[in-house]
Amino acid sequence: MTKLSIDENNMTLKNETFKDTLKAILTAAALETGVKCDGKRTKIEIYTHNSGCFLMVSFLSVKRSKKLRIRKKKNKLFIFKDFEDIIALSAKLNAMKITIQSDCVFECFGNYYLFLEDCSLQCEDIIEHYGKRIDFSTLIYARFKEYGNIIAKNNALSKIADAFI
Repeated sequence: MTKLSIDENNMTLKNETFKDTLKAILTAAALETGVKCDGKRTKIEIYTHNSGCFLMVSFLSVKRSKKLRIRKKKNKLFIFKDFEDIIALSAKLNAMKITIQSDCVFECFGNYYLFLEDCSLQCEDIIEHYGKRIDFSTLIYARFKEYGNIIAKNNALSKIADAFI
């Protein structure tokens, strides 16, 4: 495999004959396909075998100096045996002055559920003392919205604390 860099017809190769041959191949390929490699970072791989050779040309992307950090929201769902556990949790979070903005409390099939769009690990640990975390899926959430009763949403735990404490 031969690696080379192309910079406006200036290739870095030791053998001039090979350089001219490769230039001719790339020019013919550009005419046939309409793809030109002028000014692009290019990787050329040549594989030889009994019946000829295989030439693979790849255009390399420009490396960016800035790295993007994407923070994906992780939805969480907790189940509680009874509403008293949710009241106790809301009292604890209220006493610690922790507010969860995007939460929702449902009652469905005799159980109570707390849905969170995002929360800290500290908050999650506190919630797990009162309820049990269960696997979240969009299907389960849709089922709760359809068959369950929404008790409170958006600052649900704060609203419950205000109402029952």
